[in-house]
Amino acid sequence: MNNHDRNTLPIVVNQRVPILQFDSVSKSYEENVVVDELSFSLSPGEFVAILGPNGAGKTTLLEMSVGLRRPTSGLIRIFNHAAHRLRCPEKRRLGIVLQSQGFPTLLTVDEYLHMIAAAYQIPRIESELLESLNIDKILGKRIGDLSGGQIRRIAIFAAIFPKPELLVLDEPTSSLDPSTRLVVWRELRKMCRDMKRPCAVILSSHDMHEAAELSDEVLIIRQGRLCTRGSPSELIAMHGHKGKVRIPIRNEVKFRYRFNALPEDLVPEIVAHYPNEGACAIFDQCQLSALLKTPVVEDLDLDRLSTQKATLEDVFVRLTCGENT
Repeated sequence: MNNHDRNTLPIVVNQRVPILQFDSVSKSYEENVVVDELSFSLSPGEFVAILGPNGAGKTTLLEMSVGLRRPTSGLIRIFNHAAHRLRCPEKRRLGIVLQSQGFPTLLTVDEYLHMIAAAYQIPRIESELLESLNIDKILGKRIGDLSGGQIRRIAIFAAIFPKPELLVLDEPTSSLDPSTRLVVWRELRKMCRDMKRPCAVILSSHDMHEAAELSDEVLIIRQGRLCTRGSPSELIAMHGHKGKVRIPIRNEVKFRYRFNALPEDLVPEIVAHYPNEGACAIFDQCQLSALLKTPVVEDLDLDRLSTQKATLEDVFVRLTCGENT
């Protein structure tokens, strides 16, 4: 075989070989168990979302996955190497966006990105994403003069443009406007579906729509332990409600007092706080006609009643209800 034949052969990636493996991983700080016996794997082209309440261990999990923290017990492997012992060639195959990370505030955006390119041994920065994220317009500005959203866009671009094989993203779109968020989603999908070199992505998020739209598998963790796992549709089928109404609560204190006196067959399935609606009660649709004849209806905002199909957010609320989300 001559050199020309070698250069024209397609790149074949074994998508069955895991890029990232967690094997019975735990992390403790003295008596506080943050991650507890967690096992999963991630292969090329797969997108895994990590969901959980604040303090569930998501950030610790992601920081351990790239070697920034060492597990107390268990094994984490990236590219078949121990995560905390990665060498430079393996580190160049990673892209990372942390929840909070430092930036050289005196450098311009252009200087910073060329520093990243040099670390990844990339001679030129060529990416349509530079324009799509509107970074091309701020290349001459010092990083210290930028807004939080602009810095977040730079962090995402710096993680993506080297075309890594594994992306580790900790709430990457939390400070982005909706249109920029869609640009990032589109790029992540494209990277995972790349036939020559599919990227594996592990992402933590409090955006349930983001997780449902992007992920092949969702891991919901609670108090450091795996609560459930599956595709978004599988989780909704397993844990979601069927034929429910969600009613915002006007006065939660009065409502909770009154519903204690309700017949057992009229007690709401769950009372939980939703990001855009506040406290809501969820009932079966078949309960509604009888419920309207009780005093508790005075504490419900029936004008904002909504019938609904189950969503990943409903699954999350049901499985983590009672914790600070």
